[in-house]
Amino acid sequence: MLSTNSAVTIRPRFQVFHAGLDRPTLVETYPLRVLLLTVAGFVNRHQADVISYLVEENRILKE
Repeated sequence: MLSTNSAVTIRPRFQVFHAGLDRPTLVETYPLRVLLLTVAGFVNRHQADVISYLVEENRILKE
């Protein structure tokens, strides 16, 4: 049985903290940042394509 003063703490695997800090390290958050930036890039590119299509469509309809 572990006492409340035990140095052993049990944390879920996804909540590993470094050197007693209360936040995940950069290495642990890097894959998530890459994924979010990739998705944001695709969304941004799609929005730019839609805007250019609508601008061209409006130009043609005004003629």
